[in-house]
Amino acid sequence: MKRLFLACFVFSVASAVAQPMMFDDETTTVTFSTPHVIMLLKGTFTGVQGASQLNPSDLSNSFLNLNFGANTAIGNDPFIGPDLTKEACLDSRNYPTIQLQSEHIEKLAEENKYLFTGSLTVKNITEKVSFTFTAIPNVGGYDYDFSFPILRKTYELNCRCGQKFQITVRGYGKKVATTG
Repeated sequence: MKRLFLACFVFSVASAVAQPMMFDDETTTVTFSTPHVIMLLKGTFTGVQGASQLNPSDLSNSFLNLNFGANTAIGNDPFIGPDLTKEACLDSRNYPTIQLQSEHIEKLAEENKYLFTGSLTVKNITEKVSFTFTAIPNVGGYDYDFSFPILRKTYELNCRCGQKFQITVRGYGKKVATTG
């Protein structure tokens, strides 16, 4: 009986680990920071949408995809913050979303650490990106924590700010309801 219980438990944990999860504004925060002349411009993005599936025993079927609204950038400076969504910078009218899409996820030696390799699209310009992220298992999926830069020159962002926006994503993947 104990073996049957253990086998059922292991199967249920393995099934939960491989289950697709979704990201939204309820579960995920996307923040940014960038140097400006005399201060650090900080803010948030909303309009988060995305999905992930992380299975440490089968990373070939794992993915992490995330979009957030370029037009939702809200900064801590009332004079510079509104410039972020204008045509010269993020041009959110013509390019309403920033997209991150994985191509490959690799397990690193450190516990709960992974290497993300994929693409970042800003203003319809897509570039390869790679960064480490943390995914800590929880009852409903994984708690995610990662950061990556958006380089101004690479993505033709003519903003009144530093050379890059440091984007930080924190949250958890919420299980996708399955029918069956």
